[in-house]
Amino acid sequence: MKEPTPSISRPKYQQAAPGASLLKKTFVTIASASLLTGLGAVPAAQAAKPDEAKNLVVNGKFDAGTEGWRTNDANTEKLSVRKYAQGAVAELRTTETKTAVLNDITNTIKSTEADASYTVSARVRTEHPGIWGQLRTRIVGNGETKIVGESFGLNDTSWTTVSFDLTVPTSGSTVDLNVLAWSLDPSKNLIIDDVKLVERDAASTQPVPAPVEEDPKGPATVEEDPKGPAPVEEDTQKPEQNTDTPAPIQPEPIDKCDVAPKTDRTLFGVSLGGSTTGAKETFAQSMARQDANYDDTEVVRLFDPGMPVSWSKRAPYIEDKTISISFRPDPAEVLTGQHDAALLNWFNAAPSDQTIYWTYFHEPEPKIAAGEFTAAQYRAAWARIAKLADQACKPNMHATLILTGWTANPRSNRDWRDYYAGDSVIDVLGWDPYNDATSQEGPKSYASPESIFGNVVEISKNAGKPFAIGETGTRLIPTDPNGTQRAEWLKDVARYLDNEDALFVAYWDSKTFADFRLLDSASRDSWAGIIDGKY
Repeated sequence: MKEPTPSISRPKYQQAAPGASLLKKTFVTIASASLLTGLGAVPAAQAAKPDEAKNLVVNGKFDAGTEGWRTNDANTEKLSVRKYAQGAVAELRTTETKTAVLNDITNTIKSTEADASYTVSARVRTEHPGIWGQLRTRIVGNGETKIVGESFGLNDTSWTTVSFDLTVPTSGSTVDLNVLAWSLDPSKNLIIDDVKLVERDAASTQPVPAPVEEDPKGPATVEEDPKGPAPVEEDTQKPEQNTDTPAPIQPEPIDKCDVAPKTDRTLFGVSLGGSTTGAKETFAQSMARQDANYDDTEVVRLFDPGMPVSWSKRAPYIEDKTISISFRPDPAEVLTGQHDAALLNWFNAAPSDQTIYWTYFHEPEPKIAAGEFTAAQYRAAWARIAKLADQACKPNMHATLILTGWTANPRSNRDWRDYYAGDSVIDVLGWDPYNDATSQEGPKSYASPESIFGNVVEISKNAGKPFAIGETGTRLIPTDPNGTQRAEWLKDVARYLDNEDALFVAYWDSKTFADFRLLDSASRDSWAGIIDGKY
């Protein structure tokens, strides 16, 4: 919590990407009529070539240039086609950092039959590693939009095949097909080829697209084609449909050991904090004090400075609570494997009947900036520990990355994905935003929840991850000595974060260089009521 959180209104934040090298299927339902706009008449698609008779995608190999394709914004997203003797590939670029979308001009499927099944696939690569995106379909019908997609991360320049199966439950729906590059930098590109959507019966008889070594269109690096690229053909057609911002995508469970966290409402709680008298407390005493202060808190935020403390020492005092716990062994030590056995034992011994959000090394940004370890080491250590958690197979435990609130602010010049070990590792995005975390003089006002939490909410939702607030808080302002204004601000925060579907919110009821504790009765009673669902 030792970084600033400026109290400013957030700017529009471009859709962010899960930075994963593994592919991950995602799904969301949006009951909103506004997403049905822009689906009117469009130019009729040309018939597929005979050798693509079972492929419903128009010009999926881009042999006809950009025909059948467009971007969502011709002014900032640039679509071109490179032609070679062996075939053609499409290229997406941008004029500013933003999500670029390759969009079918006419919805690939105009009207479905109930329970129709398809296989969707495409090949993607980049000449500038570090690209994240998604192959997705938008199913529109019966007043709602459903998205099924497969995320990808490109960490080298080789071709990657992305594919997933799609079943449309209702008849009469349309299916829109897109390939997205999340937060694409103008200096980078996404190259796309062999976009297919085939009926499942037909798909079962077709082989999976061959890896690049067997690709009849030539080598992975397209510039190596001896005939070189043909003149670029840019798509100049203005968007005619489906121009809405890509909807956030919620991940589906992968298996019984990776169940997406879910709550009927946002849960609220506190950190254990420190004794108001300054006397040392045992864990049992601290927990009893906070339960008395807040009438049995729902969530407890725990911190271990090194390896996690044994469950046997804490379990009797935290029964029936949602637990947010972080531990901080050095990444270099983790990567040697020296902590593997102890960590696996810790995961195995964890309670199975409580929701546990576990975090490896919360707020790593300052440590990385100071050179204590690298972002790559941090991500690799996360991945190693997550594999141990997978071995324990505890569906009630969720890997939660917790970053500072400042990192989500564009003024920080940070990219949250630098610390993100990938979709297959991280289950929940956690954040620590404050109302003025670090100034010596303290806050002069209680900033609006939107200005404090808006960036982290938008990043999390655009990344397709559930989110939580691992820490938050505020000191009293000069005009509020009795805490009555803070008490109302706390309720505003609770309503805002509950409305945005935060999984949990923990108040930083602690004293560091400054005092964030809720010592006045107005603030304490307010937070106790919030924990009890009264806000």
